Amino acid sequence: MSTLVALSAAAPASLNIILPSLPAIQRAFGASLATTQLLVSLSLVGVAVATLLYGPISDRHGRRPVILAGMALFVLGSAICAAAPDMAILIAARVLLAAGGAAGLVLARAVVRDLYDREATARVLAYLTMAMAVAPMLAPLAGGAIIERWSWRVVFVVLAALGALILIDVARRLPETHRGRAGAPGAASGLGGFRRLLRLPAFCGYALHQSFSMSIFYVFASTAPYYMVEVLKRPPTEYGLYFVVLSLAFIVGTFTTSRLVPLYGLDRMITVGSLLAILASAVALVFALAGVRTPVALYLPAAFVGAANGLTMPNSQAGAVSVDPHAAGAASGLVGFVQMLCAALVTQIVGLFDQSSPLPVTVAMFALALLALAAQLVAGAAQRRWPPALAG
Repeated sequence: MSTLVALSAAAPASLNIILPSLPAIQRAFGASLATTQLLVSLSLVGVAVATLLYGPISDRHGRRPVILAGMALFVLGSAICAAAPDMAILIAARVLLAAGGAAGLVLARAVVRDLYDREATARVLAYLTMAMAVAPMLAPLAGGAIIERWSWRVVFVVLAALGALILIDVARRLPETHRGRAGAPGAASGLGGFRRLLRLPAFCGYALHQSFSMSIFYVFASTAPYYMVEVLKRPPTEYGLYFVVLSLAFIVGTFTTSRLVPLYGLDRMITVGSLLAILASAVALVFALAGVRTPVALYLPAAFVGAANGLTMPNSQAGAVSVDPHAAGAASGLVGFVQMLCAALVTQIVGLFDQSSPLPVTVAMFALALLALAAQLVAGAAQRRWPPALAG
């Protein structure tokens, strides 16, 4: 169990632990903000592509060798990042690191499905989900503490060491769990499933809602460090502490939706959460337009957006994988690909603007919240017209 928890936590932790280091990396290489943002956006692209590939490859060749290869890439990428002589090598190694870590994120859940029956699977996946929530919550705090005491390069040394420990643990304790690989579907079958899903309006609506909501998080998380450290002159650890508040708000939202969705239904919860995200991001935008330049003016509305995402994202994920029950696995992989790709694109675009004001990020958050609601309205209308049993 501890091995699977560590595998699930590695990728989200590695994505967030460097966020407090972005201003220091920018200064070290004399890079522009847009170039520095590539450390986040291209990493998301790496995770997106890897998320699509790891499942089918492991169906053919087994979970264990793919996980070992992925974690080896994670360690190699981290080590190269720690010694990178220029920004180009750092960005390339960072993508390698992220793509490698995605193996644990994707295949830990596959291992659970291989090993446990339905009831036990639900219990074990609850632990993995908790790890995926707690790791990105604590990672920026740890990254801030490291950079204040040492340097940004030490962050990657720590990642390489942790990755090596996980790799050794997997090699010693995790056996092959996937049987009957000869009959696994090929890539052509997987592509056919993707094409089928993309023809379903309900799936596209839920997937886009998930993508726009995820993009709000990454746009904020990647630009807030510069604003906090360089503009407001706050220490990186303070950014990490505020980030914990955002993560706790998201956890509160997910806990709330788990209690209320049986009473009000999936689509209603997504709509309510989307409206809350619009309201909270509008408040952040008003503060920015009014010239209020304090951490609370930025983070308090963002916390409510985080809670709103906690209300909506589990439900839009469930909606996407339920549109066609025969393609739930393909739907999960495709949603992960689309949301990471969208987050990468939006993050990079927002990074092109001057971040000495919170206006660009708050405008982006408000626009994304509006788009998320529009996507949900499309999904809800399609569900009413073509229920899941009739889809396709």
